[in-house]
Formats: sequence, structure tokens, C-alpha cells
Amino acid sequence: MVELTPNEYAKMRSDRERYVIYILSSALEKARMAHIFRFDAEQSTRTNLIWEADDGRTLAIEERVAARLSADAPS
Repeated sequence: MVELTPNEYAKMRSDRERYVIYILSSALEKARMAHIFRFDAEQSTRTNLIWEADDGRTLAIEERVAARLSADAPS
């Protein structure tokens, strides 16, 4: 599982023909693995964008809305 910043996600959606999602898992281990996902225009629809790896795995994309909260220290 990875998270994208709002800017990364916007770029992924707007420039999907050129955008590549490259995930490196277990980066500090000898058994690290690269996972590369590319947009699949043939399988995608207007409402279901498909991002697929060479091994056939597809990304499950969950859009989220977030906020950063802070409070002053009590006086």
C-alpha cells in the first residue's frame, strides 16, 4: 500500500498515458522488489481507470479526502 500526495494523484490522472507508478517494496532488504504499474487504456472505462503491472496485477485505487489538524498548546 502506498499513498500519493494530492499533486501526484492529479498528475497520475491527467497525464496517465505517460505516468508510471513505481513502487519499491522492502527497500532496505536484499529481497527488495520493484512494482511498476502503467495505465491500460484498452481495459479502462471513463469511470474505472485500470493501472496494470507486467505480471497482470492491477491497482485498487481508493480516493480519500484528508485534513491536517493542529491546536495551540493550552494556556
